[in-house]
Amino acid sequence: MIHRLFIAEKPNLGRAIADGLGKGSSGKGHITVGNDVVTWCFGHMLELYAPEDYSKEFAQWKKSSLPIIPSEFKVAPSKDFKTKKADQGILAQIKIIGELLKKCKVVVNAGDPDREGQLIIDEVLDYLRYTGPAQRIWLASLDGKSVANALASLKDNASCRPLKNAALARSRIDWLGGMNLSRAMTLFGRDKGMTGVLSMGRVQTPTLGLVVDRDRQIENFKPVDYAVLQAAIKHHAGNFAATLVLTPGTPGTDPEGRLVDMRIAQALAAVSKDKDGVITLVERKQGTKAPPKPYALSSLQKDAGARFGMSAQVVLNTAQSLYEKKLTSYPRTDCEFLPEEQFSDAPGIVRRLASIPEFADMAKGADFSIRSAVWNTAKVTAHHAIIPTGESGPMTEAERNCYFLIVRNYILQFWPPESFETQKIVLVLDEKTQWEATGRVVINPGFRRFMDREGQDKPLPRVEKGDACKSGDVEVLKKRTEPPAHFTEGTLIEAMKSVHLYVTDPAAKAKLKETSGIGTEATRAGVLETLKKRGYLGQKGKSLISTDIGRAVVDLSPASMRDVATTAVLEEKLSAIAEGKASHDQVVAEYAATLEPMIEKLFGNTGAALPAAAASGEPCPKCKKPIRRIQGKKGWFWSCSGYPECDYTAPDEKGKPGTPREKLEAKGEFFCPECKESLKYTKTKKGGTVFLCGNEKKHSTKKVRFFNDTNGEPVF
Repeated sequence: MIHRLFIAEKPNLGRAIADGLGKGSSGKGHITVGNDVVTWCFGHMLELYAPEDYSKEFAQWKKSSLPIIPSEFKVAPSKDFKTKKADQGILAQIKIIGELLKKCKVVVNAGDPDREGQLIIDEVLDYLRYTGPAQRIWLASLDGKSVANALASLKDNASCRPLKNAALARSRIDWLGGMNLSRAMTLFGRDKGMTGVLSMGRVQTPTLGLVVDRDRQIENFKPVDYAVLQAAIKHHAGNFAATLVLTPGTPGTDPEGRLVDMRIAQALAAVSKDKDGVITLVERKQGTKAPPKPYALSSLQKDAGARFGMSAQVVLNTAQSLYEKKLTSYPRTDCEFLPEEQFSDAPGIVRRLASIPEFADMAKGADFSIRSAVWNTAKVTAHHAIIPTGESGPMTEAERNCYFLIVRNYILQFWPPESFETQKIVLVLDEKTQWEATGRVVINPGFRRFMDREGQDKPLPRVEKGDACKSGDVEVLKKRTEPPAHFTEGTLIEAMKSVHLYVTDPAAKAKLKETSGIGTEATRAGVLETLKKRGYLGQKGKSLISTDIGRAVVDLSPASMRDVATTAVLEEKLSAIAEGKASHDQVVAEYAATLEPMIEKLFGNTGAALPAAAASGEPCPKCKKPIRRIQGKKGWFWSCSGYPECDYTAPDEKGKPGTPREKLEAKGEFFCPECKESLKYTKTKKGGTVFLCGNEKKHSTKKVRFFNDTNGEPVF
């Protein structure tokens, strides 16, 4: 009999728990340690039924079936992406867990310390109909000390049920919105002559909206020419340049305070030349800049994209590969902090990294008396920041690039901050105009010696308040306002994480900041890949550009689907569920009730236009809807966009719809007398008709069998 059965969210977490329990022996899909057994899931091993799993009538996408709202949500083992069948590895692991559950006295839920982690284990227990005692272990990090503390403080799993309910509500709401609105948008597109799936989602659609809004801002941007006056200032301690400070109401300025009248700018420059002045303010400040934090996945995606041109998905795949090679820690993290309990491991890790030539100088100069602010267990979420393990091994170019960034940011935690002095000088010329200069001098570069320098130092002479000075030449610098930059994959990932910056409502802004934006570290790259795959986003160099169809989808989407503030509203409700203050069934039901009005509004956009990709421009001769060109298994053909309600098809003739094939209709369904398979009624090359059975493997002759046709019936 098993005393305790620990079910971890992932294998690496299971191994860490087993190590904390003591020396164990490995079995198939589990580890035995004394009277305890540790097994694991592979993340979410169960997924919600697809619509067609509830009823075959949902296999065909029809307006009449929307919205699809299951009376009871069901789950099944996750399907393999390629085969579309239940993943065999997942089926095998579920079977192992089921057998172990029959032998244990108590289960310990060892999911990640968040609502999704709670659900992953609980849904497996529910699926396997386990009703026995259950406890919960709460692990924020996997070092030995943290595991030991967590094992000593197990709690009742029932106390975490509200977390599970919040995760259930999130998954069901995402299913309802994604399945119904994607089908609705796709069917709407078919009415307009579009082919393919037009997908929508709670994260996907507002993310697309960010790009569309940015692109339109750039297109509608009207540059403004303006002038900046810069005077050469003479002082006995040294010369420097100062810029004219424009005060409110200065002639020639626009509402934003820019000097836009070039004639006035030239006049000001002329009257400011060769004037006596006095220093009215000198302000010096000492400052420091801390090393960059270790990486969360999103910050790694941003930096690797900017430095090496790597896509977000490639960075995710590469970081996962480094983790599987045991070169770095778990990559799918939203945290840039490290547990204090791991600080003592740092010298050993850095010493091992010193053997790699690229990091030798950085590692040998590391000072382990420095304890940066990133060592803060209280700020560690489900997983700590991505760090090196100290191991090395063969790597691809992409792996070396990501590994360099991860190692660099870790070792730099043991280097001093950059220290510098900033100086601000304010002066008045001819007792009329005020001018200003700022400078910065590095005192100690600290960690910065291993980083790309951000601009050059700008030292200023040591002047004092009350000093006399004089202006020399005054230059009119012509400037032009610039539009915002297009999103790149890295900056879009960052925008998804910091989406509160794009929201004006104070309550929504605060909630989105608290919840780290939209999507998760593990899913954001996949969202971008989906948007590109659907043709909603294109790429121009490193920039992501919205396509015509992408813009149309955003414009036609219900406001609640494209507005990022909707996520904030949902998070408020999920938080209430997690705190036991709201019913998850009620929250899901409230959302389900909004679907029908949204779908009706979408189909009511009769005048709305979508790009006519792949549409012939010709109406269907049967129902007058547009017909579209489709690539099938045997080549291109034309079909009515109203399918399946309208079954019109025609062959493709040089990119144009040809003459529809004659529909053959037999007097009934007939079966082969030898193999009992259904016969196909078809035309011969000479224009006649026959009944055909192509199931030659079951025929005694091992050949296809033909039966003559007499008035729509086969002759046997």
